Amino acid sequence: MKKDKNIPSWDYFKRIDSEEEEQELKLPPMDNFLFYSLKKFGNIREGRKLARHSCLILKKLMDRYDKNIYDERQVQDIFIFMEQMARYNHQSLEEFAKNDQIFNLLIQAMFAFESCVDNPGMGGKSSEIRFLIRCLLEPEYVTERFLAGMMDFRPEYVYVATLLEDVRLQSYLLKALRFYESVPQDELLYPKEVEIENIIEGMGQPEWEDFIPILERYLYSNDESIPMTAADSLGLIGGERAARVLQKFLWKSLEGFIPLEDFHRELIYVNIVLAKKGIRGLFRTIKDPHSPLLRVQIAIRTLTSFREPRIIRFLHTLLHDERFGETLAADNMENEDDPDETSYPLVEEAFMALESFDIDYVTRILGKNYLKQRDQLLSRWENLYNHNGMDGFGEDDME
Repeated sequence: MKKDKNIPSWDYFKRIDSEEEEQELKLPPMDNFLFYSLKKFGNIREGRKLARHSCLILKKLMDRYDKNIYDERQVQDIFIFMEQMARYNHQSLEEFAKNDQIFNLLIQAMFAFESCVDNPGMGGKSSEIRFLIRCLLEPEYVTERFLAGMMDFRPEYVYVATLLEDVRLQSYLLKALRFYESVPQDELLYPKEVEIENIIEGMGQPEWEDFIPILERYLYSNDESIPMTAADSLGLIGGERAARVLQKFLWKSLEGFIPLEDFHRELIYVNIVLAKKGIRGLFRTIKDPHSPLLRVQIAIRTLTSFREPRIIRFLHTLLHDERFGETLAADNMENEDDPDETSYPLVEEAFMALESFDIDYVTRILGKNYLKQRDQLLSRWENLYNHNGMDGFGEDDME
């Protein structure tokens, strides 16, 4: 490492600490590479360029880690320092990662670089990081390796193949599915149903209609979760052909040929709407005064699969929608002398959907005034539900 006595210290760079990051960072001595790389990083204001430059820095950090120049903690803390710098400049690597699932895998691996266990299937921590970096910097090269048969069907490769979203990789995913369908369970590390479901989920790409017959077959699987995963993928593929497959399945359940719980029946209905009408169809379903609460809740949760400003604005309008109000008895609350209160499950569902997005992203769209509204809603619900706070999504919270 080339050192220069005139190179400033880490304090040269401005950053914003997170409240969760209480532990002091263990940073190596500053050198030319770190200083000039971070200086360039701090001058970038566009998310995609920021992510790319992050990958270039991480490549060099992996080199130093493999040579035992840096330990795991130092590598991890340099990355945390980079995220803190990005926050100071009103950017966020975590925020950009919500638009790119491969980059999200990378940053989650980096945030836990010290504590995560080596993945033998990927050749260790640094090999896994290098593979993800290559997927981001050279996706065409990685895709060509998949197409040339140079990548096997280990779960990590199959998952990344689904995230590359390249129509040419449909043949690889089909071969991977056939592999897991035929291989004996005792030769696999994880349950084969889990691997199959991951592939089924990855097949849900817009206009990947070649997979519709396969997904239709898995709609009728005896597995507990695979049929609904297939339904979600059909909804995402979209089009009349996918919608007809879902409508046929729904009809059979209504006629009693296929036993379905109400939750799953409504999920099928929502995916039919998505396949036929897209996001606007979900908007109309949610606003329809004749839609049952369960259907509305599922449609709201489906919206969180997409990342568009119009979805944020639409969810915000629902914070004033008082349909499905339910009076709660006073003994449900901390103070039994309080008057009865009203719970609005649709408002709460919309709020939790907004909470699934990064708060900086939401406020950039809705404005800073949303933060005050958010605090008021949280305060009200903490009082309403015995200060238990707002839990995340779960089927048990529905209707």
